Amino acid sequence: MKIIAKREAILSPLQAVIGVVERRQTMPILANVLLSAKGGRLAVTATDLEVELVATSISSGVVMPDSSSASPEAIASNIFKSVVTGEPIGSTVDAGEPAN
Repeated sequence: MKIIAKREAILSPLQAVIGVVERRQTMPILANVLLSAKGGRLAVTATDLEVELVATSISSGVVMPDSSSASPEAIASNIFKSVVTGEPIGSTVDAGEPAN
């Protein structure tokens, strides 16, 4: 997954859904947010299995290719908050090959 967009295009939907993420979960996957890129839109999804929040953003940059990736909420929000406002940022998540 590769995303290139302005800081606000990523941070705004991320901040809209992080309220539902519990950092101390019995299921570690629930501490993650799902980043989904499709058709020039970025969707950020978070759930605690009772409530699911989805926020979307039309990226002012390039979102390619259509893909999804789960990322720990704490890491994602800290990275995107540290970028200077108005600056384009890029993020790449590679699935990679399993180690031999």
